Amino acid sequence: GRRNAELQFFEECRKLADAMNENGPYFLGNQFSMVDISLAPFWQRFIWVGSHYRELEFPDDASFERLKKWWHAVSSRPSVACTMVSRPRLVSSYSNYATNTATSDCSIKMQPSLSKIYLLQKSTPKTFNYPTSFNLSIFFGGVLIGCTLTTFCTRWMQKT
Repeated sequence: GRRNAELQFFEECRKLADAMNENGPYFLGNQFSMVDISLAPFWQRFIWVGSHYRELEFPDDASFERLKKWWHAVSSRPSVACTMVSRPRLVSSYSNYATNTATSDCSIKMQPSLSKIYLLQKSTPKTFNYPTSFNLSIFFGGVLIGCTLTTFCTRWMQKT
């Protein structure tokens, strides 16, 4: 169930941390790269939205300390910081997704299948465990927007 999915997610996060270069704060060490740009919007949502709607709490171990160090470095960069949505706005924008009442074209198309799963699980909407594909589709949209804005801001900052 939900706990197994959480444990699997944590294992994947540990693999990500293990793949990071130890000689700097970014994924590739001291070099800020597209890897950092691509992961930042996901991580922001995992931390803020995941903790708010799914009570997601990261373990306190070396892998997650490395991820904290990475997130601090990435989120402190002006080119990233200027693209981040405020926490209240980001959390609020996901409220309808968290209860399966969102009205975007993507969510409307997915609601019938999610409702069937919901009925099978006999769960309440606030504790409903969405399939991984649904979560990934939401977060992927954030990555595309985040990458575009971060790339634009990075180039703009280099020109000024």
